[in-house]
Amino acid sequence: MKFWVGMLIGIAWLGMANVTYGKAASGATAGHPDLAFWWGVVTALLTIGAVGVLWGTHLHTRPSSQ
Repeated sequence: MKFWVGMLIGIAWLGMANVTYGKAASGATAGHPDLAFWWGVVTALLTIGAVGVLWGTHLHTRPSSQ
């Protein structure tokens, strides 16, 4: 159960990162490089957090090898 909850949270964070990437791309095409930059920073942070959640869930929900 913990494994699936962690994976769903990680996927949700990747979904939020996808939304912010779209905001960065639309800011860049509209000629606002400052918006593109800061939404890109938010995208990077959300992606790093999502990968951490997914990897941490994988590591901490494995069966013990003892």
